[in-house]
Amino acid sequence: MKTQNRIKETLVDLIKVNTQRMQVYAIAVESWAADREDLKAFFEEKIGNIYNHIEELRHQLRSLGEPLLHSNGISSKIFSLWLDLKKSFQTNLGSFNEQNCLYTEEVVDAAYTTVLDDEEVNDYSFRQLLTDQSDNIKNDLFIMKSRMAHA
Repeated sequence: MKTQNRIKETLVDLIKVNTQRMQVYAIAVESWAADREDLKAFFEEKIGNIYNHIEELRHQLRSLGEPLLHSNGISSKIFSLWLDLKKSFQTNLGSFNEQNCLYTEEVVDAAYTTVLDDEEVNDYSFRQLLTDQSDNIKNDLFIMKSRMAHA
């Protein structure tokens, strides 16, 4: 039961992180990628992928029942990572750039790694879902770093 509660809490946190992550890319499309069709298409595709991640996480959460309201160690780690990211966006949107998006993916990747490194979270289907989403994030990181290297 303790493991199931941790999974529920983690799912809630990852849904929040991915929802805000999706908002970051919406800002990117609206604020500076609108005049760059290649970036706009890439970020719009990312928004769709993130939406799918959120739906998969919600489906997993629904299958486990209602989430708990208290926090645990792993949730605190994810929340801490996300607060650091949010602080970095409290700048002028005019200075919002690809580096901000790259940093977003690095923080989200770290959040997924934190969950996957937790040995108490050992439900196979949950771990497989997170591994698949983490692989998608790592792929996007690779693409973004490649784009930045060639820019």
